[in-house]
Amino acid sequence: MGEKKESHFTRVAEREEKKRGEEVKITEEMEDVFAKTGSWSVATATEEGIPNVVPMAFAKVLSKNQLMLVDVFLKKTRTNLLTNPNIAISVWDDETMKGYQFKGKGRFETSGAIFDEGVAIESR
Repeated sequence: MGEKKESHFTRVAEREEKKRGEEVKITEEMEDVFAKTGSWSVATATEEGIPNVVPMAFAKVLSKNQLMLVDVFLKKTRTNLLTNPNIAISVWDDETMKGYQFKGKGRFETSGAIFDEGVAIESR
């Protein structure tokens, strides 16, 4: 692994949507679409609610309720999440026309195993 750079942060989005009172899990079908897609749309908002949507190229499903997005030069997105952790991620498959939106809370990892995995993904 290369040297860790302070400008690299790994964003982890945890699904918090509820369906009939239960947490919604990321299904195998959702994982397949997520893995097949080369880019994702990531939406955040300022504390005042002003939206920001950016394309994301480095991502991975971590668990049934966590997605990892690697932050590469996304200053406004990072600033938004530090003041308003709400995040939405849109993923789609152009061939099958299937798509999903994941909503939840975002956080930044700046060290540890998840951070290291994010740096490795970005370095590929």
